[in-house]
Amino acid sequence: MLRAVIDIVPLGVTTTGWAVTVGLVLLLLAIDLALAVARPHEVRFREATIWSLFYVAVAVGFGVIFGSIAGWDFGGQYFAGYIVEKSPRQPHRSAPEPDRASACWFAALAPAGVPPRRGPNETPSRAPKGPIATKRLK
Repeated sequence: MLRAVIDIVPLGVTTTGWAVTVGLVLLLLAIDLALAVARPHEVRFREATIWSLFYVAVAVGFGVIFGSIAGWDFGGQYFAGYIVEKSPRQPHRSAPEPDRASACWFAALAPAGVPPRRGPNETPSRAPKGPIATKRLK
């Protein structure tokens, strides 16, 4: 009988290393939120693409620095995990459930004053039309 053996090697991250990592993540979050509050607007495709590319570059930069410091065995594991997390998921064959994470974000960010994309009486273009659908959306 074959057994898979996993050697757990301690990474040995110092307290300073953790403090720098957490500090940089909090700094990025603070800058991102400050920019969002300073100029609330509808985010267009171009701006979303630029921000997405920026954060992918941050993740790749972190992986390169991490691999240089901790060794490329750990760096390779980081990039493998990053690719798996970024890869598209297979959709379920059942009816889709409401995305609770998105609903929580919308509820949390609603007071920030981001203007809505549609007017209050407009229905989304992909939504079913009719009195029942209109009543649910209001």
